[in-house]
Amino acid sequence: MSVITAVAVLMLTQAPVEKSWGRAAAAKTKRVKVNPLEAARAEGLAKFGTVTEQVVARLPVPTPGPPWPSLAIAKLKIVRREKSVLVVTDGLSDEWDRTLHDDAPDWTFDVEVGVEVPLEQLEDSSDQGIAKSWVPQLLWSLTDAIVPDRIDVKGRLGKFDSLTFELDPVAGLEALQTKRKTVGVLLGVPLVGDAVGSEAILVPREKVNTIWLVTAKVLTPDEFDYALSVNGGERGVELGNAFIARGDRHQSWPNRRSILPTIKNKRRKSP
Repeated sequence: MSVITAVAVLMLTQAPVEKSWGRAAAAKTKRVKVNPLEAARAEGLAKFGTVTEQVVARLPVPTPGPPWPSLAIAKLKIVRREKSVLVVTDGLSDEWDRTLHDDAPDWTFDVEVGVEVPLEQLEDSSDQGIAKSWVPQLLWSLTDAIVPDRIDVKGRLGKFDSLTFELDPVAGLEALQTKRKTVGVLLGVPLVGDAVGSEAILVPREKVNTIWLVTAKVLTPDEFDYALSVNGGERGVELGNAFIARGDRHQSWPNRRSILPTIKNKRRKSP
C-alpha cells in the first residue's frame, strides 16, 4: 500500500509531526500496530466498490492541527464505483488514544465520512488527480470542524436526520462559496436507500457501536441559507429528499445546479 498527498508520493514516516502530541505520534509511526477496526473498515468499504491501494494522507500536518482519535496524520481511502469515485475518511471511528488527547471523551464518533463525485465531474480521475482535487481538502476541513469540538455526528443525525456545517473555503469550490466565502455541507443524504438520515453501515457491531458511513454533500449558497432558515434539521431533510428525487442524491461537484427552484415549484403546485 502506498501513501499519496496532494503533491507527491510519501511514506508516513517522512511526515513532520509537531506540537505537544509530536513525540507520541512520532513513536507510533516507528512501530507497526495492527488495528482490527481498520481491517473491518476496509472489509466494509469493499462492499461499496473497489478500494484502491493508495492512501491519501494529510501532509504536512497542519499547525495547529488536532489529530484524529488515534492518528496524528489523517488519511483517506479511495473507493472506485461504476460511475463515480467515493473518498472516505479512515480513522474517525477509532478509539481515542489518550497519549494524543489529554481530554479524550468517554465515547467514540462511530462514523466515517465520505464524499462521492461522478467520474465525468473530475478533471483527473486517477488516484493522484483525486489527491490533488478539492475532495480531500473538503474532508480535511469537515473533520477539522468535527474532531476538536467533539461533535457527535452520529447522535445528531439520529435525532435530526440531517446536519449542516459551514466550512472554511476550499480551493476548487469557489462556485459554491457563500457570501461569507465559506462552504456549506449537508450530512444525512444516504449512500444507499431512500430515507434521509438512514446511513449506510460500514462496520456492523453492537447496535450502539455500529459504525456508519456518512456522506457529505456540498450545498449551493442558496441551499445552505435555506437549510439554516429554520432550527433543527427539517430543511436539511427536505433538501435531502429533493436530491434523492432528482437523482444526484449525496453526490457533489463544483458546478451543480441548485435544487431550490424544484422545491419552490413543488410548493406552488401543492394544494
